[in-house]
Amino acid sequence: MFRFCILALFVLHTFCKEYDIIFVGAGTANSIVISKIVQEFPYKQILLIDAGGPLSKKVGGTDFPQYSQDVAIVDVPGEYNNVAWRPLGDKYKVKEAAFTWQGMGYGGNSQFNGMLFQSVPVNNMDKWPAGWKSNDLLPYYQSVIQKAHVTPVPSADGKNYLTDIADAMRAVFTASNLPEVDTKILTNQLENSDGYFSRPYVVTDGNGQRGGIVDAYLMNIINSQGTSKKSNLDIVTLAKVSKLIVDASGAATGVEYYVRSTQQDLSSPTNQGTKQTATLIEGGRVILGAGALITPRILYLSGIGPSGKEATLGTSLNFFINNPAVGSILTDHIGTQIGVSLVGGTNYDQSEYTKNAADISKYLSTRSGPYSQYAPVLLAHVKSDPSLAHPNIEIKINPTPNGGTNSNYNSDATNEFQILLISLDQKATTQLKLDADGFVQYPSVYFSNAVDVDQMVDALYNFLNVMLPKNPKLSLVFGPGGLSHPTLDPTNKADLRKYVASYGNKDGVPYSNMIMNHFTGTVPLLEDPAAGGVDPTTLIVRGTTNIHVVDASLYKPPVVAHPVATVMAGAERAADLISALLHSLEPTETTAEPSTGSPSTTSSPGVTTTSTFASKTTTSSPTSKTTTKPTVPSSSTSNPPTTTASPTGVPQSGRNTSSDSAIIIVSAILLLVSIVVAM
Repeated sequence: MFRFCILALFVLHTFCKEYDIIFVGAGTANSIVISKIVQEFPYKQILLIDAGGPLSKKVGGTDFPQYSQDVAIVDVPGEYNNVAWRPLGDKYKVKEAAFTWQGMGYGGNSQFNGMLFQSVPVNNMDKWPAGWKSNDLLPYYQSVIQKAHVTPVPSADGKNYLTDIADAMRAVFTASNLPEVDTKILTNQLENSDGYFSRPYVVTDGNGQRGGIVDAYLMNIINSQGTSKKSNLDIVTLAKVSKLIVDASGAATGVEYYVRSTQQDLSSPTNQGTKQTATLIEGGRVILGAGALITPRILYLSGIGPSGKEATLGTSLNFFINNPAVGSILTDHIGTQIGVSLVGGTNYDQSEYTKNAADISKYLSTRSGPYSQYAPVLLAHVKSDPSLAHPNIEIKINPTPNGGTNSNYNSDATNEFQILLISLDQKATTQLKLDADGFVQYPSVYFSNAVDVDQMVDALYNFLNVMLPKNPKLSLVFGPGGLSHPTLDPTNKADLRKYVASYGNKDGVPYSNMIMNHFTGTVPLLEDPAAGGVDPTTLIVRGTTNIHVVDASLYKPPVVAHPVATVMAGAERAADLISALLHSLEPTETTAEPSTGSPSTTSSPGVTTTSTFASKTTTSSPTSKTTTKPTVPSSSTSNPPTTTASPTGVPQSGRNTSSDSAIIIVSAILLLVSIVVAM
């Protein structure tokens, strides 16, 4: 009977494990925050739930390109165009935002995008709340630049490649009186100019591979098998959070999620997997980093949003916690694309493995050559109208032909390549909405605002009629007046408006209203408590006591730059704020020392433990869990948990979360029976 009693106690323990902190998503921002928190608080039990799993080979990824198993396909910058938006990337696509391509797995979108590093201009940042202005964030940008090897020359041999197209466009920009500058930090001097151009500054590992998030942060806590290095960190992979379990006071008590046995099933929206539940200790915290589309979706499904608007935002929603700003100002940058021919030039398609065999061999042996570069070879920021205060349009030069090497618009004679005009200072925003399946709907922000259309028409007119003719070796192939749209007159703004405002594509090539995947503003930092959003001093979602947001959702548009640099710098800032809050709530001094990896921008981060929205506070009584560093059993140290999620969603260190409360109840009954019998 004694052994029966011990068995019952063991079952109770393993099914009732509680966590101090649950991280939702291992995307760009959360990867940075969890790296700091796990290391700085080794006595806190932390759970990471991620919809994907290992991507980079350095942290356990095994999706290799067909030409090598020395690197995962996401590790190769030149594979940038071959995963996202392509069949190869379907298993990584977040199907809950099916209208676009958002990636999942360790590092999130940072493992799939072009990693263009641009700070938000100072004049833009200084419109954000106190604590998030340029003086607050610039040290964090500098910290990321140092850690993440930001460079305009990613090839390990220190050379740039695909230079003929870059040189041809450099001649255009130079003749247009644009200076070539360093665009890592967009200072007031640059932003008050008429424009500028540069090679792309990108995030690398310092040796010709995609890096940044993996090398600078994730490798501190995850090993090369994709498993946790730290005894206080459990990881569940292939698991999508369906909702947070939140009580009427606004306190999250746990997280409900579904675990899959395979990477993804795109065929059935309702095939979610096996439901599980992870539980927080009293006073524990949830940190949301699922991205600007999925984080507000999770809040909606958890009962947090603009009360009274449920019927217009989705099916069967019930916002019992009112936060007017959740999902309220969703936006994205907007693109219009053309194709240009370079006489005597050479475009480049990284999917042509046979044709590019020598370049692939060079990359594998030296981490140099075209495959060490992401797609863009040159960028310019210009004004669509000279009267504007700041540049508002980016001109992005890609050497890849529109529609691929064998398209109708590319030949040995044309050598066509892409030019993308991106509206960075867009005006259109909308409210995030869910469809009948609970998936994020296509947002109506793409040239739905007349000012956005006017600015793009002006920018396209100026590029086609003023800038492009400055290099006689260049001519239009795809676009108004080109082979694709011969009836549109590029000198007629009415015709250009037809091109910009249309939603079509030509021969499979999209040309306007293009999704840029730069979503922001869906759970914004706001100073006014009555407006809802997130408290800038604690990153707590107003109306709740212990739910934090750290991803691109925070940044109120417009964000006049590619967002990845700001997401990374902001995540370092968020990690410091959350760390300070955790330390301030501890009832006794701990043995852990704060980490020194983040910049000390202020001696006091200004953290308050009280949120004024809806009279909710973050102050909680000391938990029953000791805050002094416990002695770690030798078995935990010598046998770190594994990250491969079983079909039942067992976290790495064993089966310690479950949605099957019946098992717990039965175990408790068995325990009581055994005690009674023993008496």
